[in-house]
This record gives sequence, structure tokens and C-alpha cells, in this order.
Amino acid sequence: MKQRRNMPDLPKLSEMEWEIMKPLWQHGPLAARDVFSYVPDKYGWAYETVKSMLLRLVKKGAIAYDQVGNSYLYRAVYTHREMSRAATRSFIRRVFDEGATPFFAQKGK
Repeated sequence: MKQRRNMPDLPKLSEMEWEIMKPLWQHGPLAARDVFSYVPDKYGWAYETVKSMLLRLVKKGAIAYDQVGNSYLYRAVYTHREMSRAATRSFIRRVFDEGATPFFAQKGK
């Protein structure tokens, strides 16, 4: 996947959406059932919940899909690295209006 320059435009993901993205980053394109099988049991999510979250991620532009026969294979549009960087930048902007300098200055205190 190519690096994107417009990092602020990347979709923002909820904690649950990150869990759905992880198998796609680790294993590549997957069917909904496969994504469901990789989601940790601790969440107790039903298969329909995972399908709903996949559709939400498609609408956000975080994932895309290809139809193969009667199946859909979902794939990440952005790499884990791209999404992590965007999330980190967003966090720093929200917490520290001036950017990362105050963030790193706080580390030693």
C-alpha cells in the first residue's frame, strides 16, 4: 500500500474498530467470517456485530471490499502504520494545542 500524504483526512477509528482492523492488517484480505474468527473472545461479539462493524468501516473509508463469487473479501485501505501515525497526531493535537513539544517536555516531569 502506498503512503498517503493527507494524514489528517484518514478515518478516525473507535477502539472496537481497531480490533476489527487488526486481522486485516495481519492477514490481508479476509471474509467477514474470517475476521470474526480472529476477534478476541473477550469481547463476546456476535457474527452480525462484526459484519455491522465491517460495513461501518467501509462507509468510513478505512476498508474496501472485493466480491469473489458470493463472498466479500474485506481489505484495509491504509496500513497499520498510517493509521497509528494519524491517531497519534490526532491525540497530540487534541491534548496539546501547540503540537508535540509540550508532550515530550512533560515526559521528564
